[in-house]
Amino acid sequence: MPIISDVFSPAIRDFRRVWPQLPTTDLVYKVIAFAIFTPFVGLALRFFMSTSGNSVLVDQDILFFVLSPIGMVALVVVSGISLGIIGLEQASGLPDGYRFSG
Repeated sequence: MPIISDVFSPAIRDFRRVWPQLPTTDLVYKVIAFAIFTPFVGLALRFFMSTSGNSVLVDQDILFFVLSPIGMVALVVVSGISLGIIGLEQASGLPDGYRFSG
């Protein structure tokens, strides 16, 4: 079983080499996510809301919409898109770590 310092020291060394690249990668991804991916969530919500017959949902209408069959589908689809965006954000930093490791 490896000693903690055998794992911790190389991890700190790799982090020091990668650190200058991380803010740039994060900023670039957030710009891409805001400009490209976020409108997909809005379009999906607009599509599903158009099936409810109302242009605007407020208060109890939101509850009734989410509890309807199409609302459940909308909840799953929009949540999946949102989780996909978060997953891509996490994965965007991986190439920086692999490029400098070893």
